[in-house]
Amino acid sequence: MDCLGSLLGLVPCLCAHAAEHSVYICDLEENLGVLKKAMVELKNVSEDVKRRVELEEQQHMRRRSVVDSWLHRVEEMENEVTEILQKADEEIQKKCPGCCPRKCCLAYELGKIVIKKISDVIEQKNKGHLEAVSDRIPPYPVDALPMENTVGLDFMYQRVCSYLQDEQMEIIGLYGMGGVGKTTLLKKINNYFLTTDHNFEVMIWVVVSKSASIEKVQEVIRNKLQIPDETWQSRSSKDDKAMQIWKVLKTKKFVLLLDDIWERLDLIQVGVSLQDNQNTSKIIFTTRSEDLFLIQMYKSLLKLLLKRVKTLARWEQAIKELRNFPAKISGMEDELFHRLKFSYDSLQGDTIKSCFLYCSIFLEDCEISINKLVELWIGDGFLAEAGDIYEARVLGRKFIQDLKLACLLEPVETQEYCVKMHDVIHDMALWISSEFGKEKNKVLVYDHAGLFEAQEDARWKEAQRLSLWNTSFEEIKEIDQTPIQFPKLQTFLIRKCKDLHEFPTGFFLFMPAIRVLDLSGASSITELPVEIYNLITLEYLKLSHTKISNLSGELKNLRLLRCLLLDNMYSLRKIPLQVISNLPLLQWFSQWFSAFAGDNVLFDGGSALLEELQSLEHMSDISINLYSDHSINILKNSHKLQRCIRRLCLNACKDLTSLKLSPLSFRRMKHLESLFVKNCLQLEVVEIKVGKERSLQGWFQSLHEVCIWRCPKLLNLTWLMYAESLEYLNVQNCESMEELVSSDDEFEENLSLFSRLTSLFLINLPRLQSIYSHSLPLPSLETISVIDCMMLRRLPFYPNNTAADRLKKITGNQSWWDGLLWEDETTRHTFSKYFSRWQ
Repeated sequence: MDCLGSLLGLVPCLCAHAAEHSVYICDLEENLGVLKKAMVELKNVSEDVKRRVELEEQQHMRRRSVVDSWLHRVEEMENEVTEILQKADEEIQKKCPGCCPRKCCLAYELGKIVIKKISDVIEQKNKGHLEAVSDRIPPYPVDALPMENTVGLDFMYQRVCSYLQDEQMEIIGLYGMGGVGKTTLLKKINNYFLTTDHNFEVMIWVVVSKSASIEKVQEVIRNKLQIPDETWQSRSSKDDKAMQIWKVLKTKKFVLLLDDIWERLDLIQVGVSLQDNQNTSKIIFTTRSEDLFLIQMYKSLLKLLLKRVKTLARWEQAIKELRNFPAKISGMEDELFHRLKFSYDSLQGDTIKSCFLYCSIFLEDCEISINKLVELWIGDGFLAEAGDIYEARVLGRKFIQDLKLACLLEPVETQEYCVKMHDVIHDMALWISSEFGKEKNKVLVYDHAGLFEAQEDARWKEAQRLSLWNTSFEEIKEIDQTPIQFPKLQTFLIRKCKDLHEFPTGFFLFMPAIRVLDLSGASSITELPVEIYNLITLEYLKLSHTKISNLSGELKNLRLLRCLLLDNMYSLRKIPLQVISNLPLLQWFSQWFSAFAGDNVLFDGGSALLEELQSLEHMSDISINLYSDHSINILKNSHKLQRCIRRLCLNACKDLTSLKLSPLSFRRMKHLESLFVKNCLQLEVVEIKVGKERSLQGWFQSLHEVCIWRCPKLLNLTWLMYAESLEYLNVQNCESMEELVSSDDEFEENLSLFSRLTSLFLINLPRLQSIYSHSLPLPSLETISVIDCMMLRRLPFYPNNTAADRLKKITGNQSWWDGLLWEDETTRHTFSKYFSRWQ
């Protein structure tokens, strides 16, 4: 009985034990899922640890041994879990219909292993939450280099030491023949860091020598940087190793000493770059090759020569050659220009290539007006493939964008409508233009130079393009009374020569091939040299900004002239009758903001000039000032003139009280870009007879600039409703104007009004109360000036403040600003930061 009781007492224990162990079999699938999830979590922690290690190693820290052990154990554990999951999958495939595996013993053992492995994985994951994964490596020591006592190097040594303190001096080159002490000086500089306090983190000494390779230099640098073997060996190519070196160096302030360079060493391929290094690091090198020295130092020249004093003249000459024409330096073409030429060769078509090369006629790094550059391309015939001058301008601007994308032209940050050419690109363009250095005088660019000296005669005879900059009258001399000859010259530009008052007698006498003549930079000349009237090959003549008062009737000799530009010639008083009309190929005439007088084509407010322009078969681009009702009527009645007008100024039309235009007239004026109305003292209304045509589409499609000055009776500018492309609006001294754009019921609310407007100037409009009765998004507005418009109490900003997206400045009277009314306080606060007080 007692035995039976004992047996019965064992039953619960056996049941509990069986239940405990049965879970290894029954919960096998569930536990496998837990194991998979735990392994995924462990791998995520492992990836986090690896990223931390990689980041800190880039910051020159060394991973801890415990981290290596932990990562190694994770890899082992991943393999073990993969093996367990494979076995489990096989067992589950063998399950009986009753759900238990056929071989319960095997399933039991497997389930037990799974439970244990879950515990191990979770424990390993918890160990991976490390506070630190690496230790900072002690500072790199400076390796002392043995050297003999130096004699005669103290001056050079002190000079280099001073350059080490100069943050602007990044590259220092030491050039001289073998045996003069270059290496000794470099060792002395290295040892300088042993005894001197400095803030450089690492000094790297590399003997390059004649048989150096990129890999050899990389190996020396990586040893100095203590890049771990496993990291280095995982980088299989030179480029990968260069990237690893760069990742370390970009965070360091370093000094790289390169001794005995024989051939050009591309430091970018090594992994060394100062461009991305913000720590003012230094590179110092020695070489016995003068050409290599000049190439290596092209951007950071240092006049440091370990040669005798008598050779300094050669150094100065080399510097001059490098600055003025790098292709003269032996090897420059192969080492620099041939690489840069890839971008030039990639340009699509010969036309854009010619346009690029043309830019070499400007000074290097000077700001080039995009419009003026395209004008010259048109004048020289590069854009002849376009259908007309307007299409040529579009093509020219596309070329500008393509050249910027190819990095052959650069934008000018402060001048949106200008570009510039980097000095190296400029020199490459000169090199290509000169048939790769073989005909160096094809393009001549003079700046502040005593231009006309006897020895220049041979150069002029070879020149095809010539530009003259910043040269005064005193620098232009006649040579033995012999006329100067330019037998091949096709383009001649004068820029910024304000002190040039006249040319030598006969200067333009022998230019038999000239096509483009631009004298606009000679702003002080008062007479056009008579020889110019006989340049019968001339196609483009620009006299803008000069003080020339009369043009001779001999101008009609220029039968091939296509472009005649006379802008801003305020002294111009006479162009004889029947001269313009006798230029049969003239396509482009511009007389923008020039004077007018009587008894010639400029008489009668521009009427005679309009009549002559209308008679020209090929005329397509006109910029003109009109001074009378009669001349305005000629324009209104001429479909051809309307199609040609690009810039129009109505000035001092004393009898003009209203200007009424039909929609068709303005649709024909599809090229109109600029409209100025000035000093029309009786003008009250500008009216467009809309009729049944209410659509704005296609009206004023090119008009982007409007200026209305001193029209005291003009009531509004409601017609601007149709100027969808308007970018610049300037209204001044219109004392009667109360509304800029009327809110008459005839016009529906137009939220696209002024959608492209970037600049708005409202000056001395004492009765102005409204710009527009509705709020406007004004998404493009950058500048607004409101001066002496004290009755204007609201600015038409849209409630969501879209105008603030591009806005840069609001200028006005302080009292006007303080009295403005706003939709809410938030809007006022948003725009207040842009306001600056006028005077």
